[in-house]
Amino acid sequence: MKKVTLLCGMLLAITATVASAASGVNLRWSDCLIDGGLPNRPSACLSNAGSQSAVASFELSAAGLSGVSGIEVVIDIATAGATLPAWWQFKNAGTCRQTSLTVNAVLPGTAILCTEWVPGGGSGGLAAYNIGSGGPNTARIIAGFATGTPLPNLNGGTEYFALNAKIDNQKTVGTGACAGCLVPACLICSSVKVATPPVIGQPSRDVTLFGPTNGTDSNFATWQGGGGITVGTRQGCPAAVPTRNATWGSRNQSEASISPPTSVRPRRICGHPPVSTRCASSCGRRRRPMDALSRFRLFVDNSGVVRASPASDPGRIVALDPNRVAPSPSSRLHSPAGAGMSQ
Repeated sequence: MKKVTLLCGMLLAITATVASAASGVNLRWSDCLIDGGLPNRPSACLSNAGSQSAVASFELSAAGLSGVSGIEVVIDIATAGATLPAWWQFKNAGTCRQTSLTVNAVLPGTAILCTEWVPGGGSGGLAAYNIGSGGPNTARIIAGFATGTPLPNLNGGTEYFALNAKIDNQKTVGTGACAGCLVPACLICSSVKVATPPVIGQPSRDVTLFGPTNGTDSNFATWQGGGGITVGTRQGCPAAVPTRNATWGSRNQSEASISPPTSVRPRRICGHPPVSTRCASSCGRRRRPMDALSRFRLFVDNSGVVRASPASDPGRIVALDPNRVAPSPSSRLHSPAGAGMSQ
């Protein structure tokens, strides 16, 4: 009995360690998650002075990643109401607050445990602000930063600072004010792509991270409480916010650098755990029908992990997450969007 109790205790300790060090992304106000960043930002909207920053960060799996050349960050926004308020319309010509959103890679001065992925955070900035990307009350921030040699090697289990999305308060009140500061909003860090230089003849080692590192809610933050948000038939924050992951992968980290074993016979599976060899006719009752997988060669590696190789890109191997609907294979990103752009 003592041996059983000891074994259970060891398993619980291992499980707790893994859960606290999950790979993924974070979004908080003012600071990184690990440094006490805030999940909500209220505002009385009574002044044109000041600003607030949404801080994005990321964490790799235990293996880490060597020779990182840049990052690309995607943040999706949805607001309460039928359309995106003028106060949330930035960057593009003719918008009410064209210059009120900037993106920088300056580590918050209050950072203690959060660390830069490269000294200085790299060069880059805001690449795009796409209004209506997922509906009339949505927008998408795309930003990127890159670095030159020597390229840094990033460790697993470390929370790395990615960027600040700084929103100032200009045109909040008074003559020429842009309505909508008091409207609740939900901001979600949809993905952070950690890029490496391409090598001719070798599969990409780029890693795309998505999902909360704490397993629940660390990947999104709210403005004015984030209540009352509906996009199409989706309701609530973060469920209502349309997101799109840039690549295949597990919930938190893709594994594009793994090559398929030559000794494993490919299996037909229904795409739902546990791995099954049931016929395709039984898959209609499952979350992923066989025709959705017809564009991929499926196999099981020596460790029992189901992997997929896109027919259009056979050199690319990724882990298969049966809980997600398969997107079309995207083009590889070796140089992050926005790299080298001024803010």
